[in-house]
Amino acid sequence: MPKPPKNFNFKDLANKWDLKGSLIKARDTRNFTIEKPGRFGARFFQIFCALGAWYFLAQQDDALITAQGGHLRQTIKAIFFAIVSPIISGLLIAVYLLPVFLKKWTSRRILIIETACDFIITLCWFAGFIASLSQMKGECPPAKSPECDRFNWAVAWFFFSFAFFAAGLTFDVRTWYKAVFEPQEVDAEVLLDIRRTTRGRY
Repeated sequence: MPKPPKNFNFKDLANKWDLKGSLIKARDTRNFTIEKPGRFGARFFQIFCALGAWYFLAQQDDALITAQGGHLRQTIKAIFFAIVSPIISGLLIAVYLLPVFLKKWTSRRILIIETACDFIITLCWFAGFIASLSQMKGECPPAKSPECDRFNWAVAWFFFSFAFFAAGLTFDVRTWYKAVFEPQEVDAEVLLDIRRTTRGRY
């Protein structure tokens, strides 16, 4: 079997014909697979935790909140933004139906909407959790009074809501990496075909 010429440069040939690029599977950065089971599970718990926060926010003792000053009262009022939290979670599930009706609606658009909503709501829940703890100033330890217990439960549900929206944001970031930024590898099917074709030649 003849050997390649001594001055034959495989590297130059690879660069000339972009052999590596031809072996890498084309990546579609507009329409790609978005993992749904874990994401939808997080949405369910986001709705559940927001409902828990609603319940305990409505149970807060006015005298206890007033005794801690106006800042805590303003924080509690601000946290009532939680009324939109389960609505947003539901809409972020429903958004996956849009491609059925709008053919130009891409996976990229869906993920942009999800990432923006998850980021904003995660920050809001985290800010509410930290502000409530800091403004109570440690004056409501567990089992001190029924009023304090209700306040502590409300703060706990704030944290749960933050945690599950942070989980949703984690799914978003991981999907962006895998779909757009992850280094591409040689297509296994193409590589197998090449091995079959060149087997026994060299």
